[in-house]
Amino acid sequence: MIKGLAITPPILGRNSNGKMVEKNGKRLPEKDDQFTITSQIQGKDG
Repeated sequence: MIKGLAITPPILGRNSNGKMVEKNGKRLPEKDDQFTITSQIQGKDG
């Protein structure tokens, strides 16, 4: 066994409460009033 090694569950997706917007040629984070859940699992359709 390796010391300091942690067993972690696989990442299935992520959630966020904001988005990136472009203002004056810069990408800035902007808070949103809802959660966005993104899955990393793809089906046959893509």
